[in-house]
Amino acid sequence: MSDISLRKQFDYSSSLYRFLCQYPENDLFYTSHNPILEHPADALRKALKNTYKVLKQLSEVDKESYDDCKECIREVFNQVDSFYDICFEILKCFFDPSNKKNIKNNKDWLKENKINCVNIFTSNVDTHSKFVSEINNLTKHNTWNFESFTFLYNKQIAI
Repeated sequence: MSDISLRKQFDYSSSLYRFLCQYPENDLFYTSHNPILEHPADALRKALKNTYKVLKQLSEVDKESYDDCKECIREVFNQVDSFYDICFEILKCFFDPSNKKNIKNNKDWLKENKINCVNIFTSNVDTHSKFVSEINNLTKHNTWNFESFTFLYNKQIAI
């Protein structure tokens, strides 16, 4: 996903974010849906901000505190899972809801209303999305533990 990478020359915004900001407002249907959706650029910005926030917290957490570490890891999976969900909301904003079934779940709405891009998008992200959502569901509904280990990157940097 090179279009998500943030670059200083673009004020740390992604190509996708800039595209969504510049997309003609009249061609978006986020205000026509029930309930009204966020502007797709705002939804992406919020999802990325929340994801980066929890990744930063994970990098700063006291690694000796098992409970703090565990909570941070749980929150990382929760936010990344939310990021995948928001992607379907962003897709939904490009389609007029008139004469369409009203279904609350964005992915289901796109599928039930036979919006073809959802199949392409889903097939491209399914492996990653399922991995994240399965772990996220385990951390929400099950008792879980993790084992910490040290991994040397480039034979010098401990992770």
